[in-house]
Amino acid sequence: MNEVISIISIFCEEILLVKKRNHWILPGGKIQENESHKECILRELGQELPQSKLVGKLRYFGKFSGNSPSGKPITVKCYLGDIRGNIFPAAEISYSAWAIREEVFFYNLSEITKNIIKELLARNIL
Repeated sequence: MNEVISIISIFCEEILLVKKRNHWILPGGKIQENESHKECILRELGQELPQSKLVGKLRYFGKFSGNSPSGKPITVKCYLGDIRGNIFPAAEISYSAWAIREEVFFYNLSEITKNIIKELLARNIL
């Protein structure tokens, strides 16, 4: 099972999403050998949203298991953190957007991203 580290960035009741292939997901990616979770997030942000930066501390949110958009089982460990700056996409990311709470489910979210967002709503974080 692949382990993915993702960052949940919420600002003014909007959540940052990125589009990879046909699905909208949280920024992040696969952790590399001997890499901390924070190092993974910083590396992935540098690749996916190179004009943005992480501000402040990361706060662990939770671990979610499910299937990736390609159908492979994955585990996603999520951290809450503030991303600022230009969210212009790069690398394998085709689009990025701040999705407002009322419209977040209009995006073609991956299955696991839907579950994470449902938990954010249940905890009144988003």
